[in-house]
Amino acid sequence: RVEMPDEILLATEVWLPEGDGPFPTVLMRTLYGRFNEETGLYIENGYATVVQSLRGIGDSEGEFDGYFSDRADGHATIEWIAEQPWSDGKVGMVGDSALGIVQYAVAEGAPQALKCLRPGTATPDRYHHVFFQGGVLRHEVNYHPLRILGMLHLFEEVKQHRLWHAGWEELNWLSAPE
Repeated sequence: RVEMPDEILLATEVWLPEGDGPFPTVLMRTLYGRFNEETGLYIENGYATVVQSLRGIGDSEGEFDGYFSDRADGHATIEWIAEQPWSDGKVGMVGDSALGIVQYAVAEGAPQALKCLRPGTATPDRYHHVFFQGGVLRHEVNYHPLRILGMLHLFEEVKQHRLWHAGWEELNWLSAPE
């Protein structure tokens, strides 16, 4: 487990390749479970691989908050990786869908150890592209995944905030820098 600045512990798996380190690291932060087919590919090619359940998911403490804490949690995790004796201080993130969304979260103000991102099937603007496309609630994209994760309360909360307002700005990582 990795401790976040607010003392919440996030469930984290670390796999190391054969040989002596330190190793560059591939980080995947997920809501889908920490075991996936990709880890073997990275390990076989000499990368340490870290897979972490998001806050409130699986064995991680806290409550899933719809990605509001993912910038701070991601930054803390990247810094933790860079400090480990098996790490060469270089971290890259990969993943699709939710694993891609959290990459957009960490991009702004990322720790120096973060060297690359590879988000797939993800967007940095969840209001316009995930929740409300053209002002219409995207039921199929939101309801079923949240139901499977046991988080229908978030679906109900999204419906209460149909119109764009300043609160959505925290989750819009597309904004141009000031």
